[in-house]
Amino acid sequence: MAYDPPFQISSSMLNQVAEISEQIGRLASQPSALTLRRINHIRSVRGSLAIDAGINAGINAGINLIQRIGARKTGYWQIHNKRG
Repeated sequence: MAYDPPFQISSSMLNQVAEISEQIGRLASQPSALTLRRINHIRSVRGSLAIDAGINAGINAGINLIQRIGARKTGYWQIHNKRG
């Protein structure tokens, strides 16, 4: 006892199903716009953090240098200007 559907399957129906399947496969293989937006956001945050880290490292190096120079000068002046 075979099932008889209430319609006839035609070649145009099969072609349309095949075309839809191809388009679904193409869309499934590409990342979605939300995924791309999320990836780009993560990249921009990482870039900003890297820039901030570089700037902070430069500022910290400058502060350390100023502190070392200041310590040398105060040490120099404490040794050579004995007042009090």
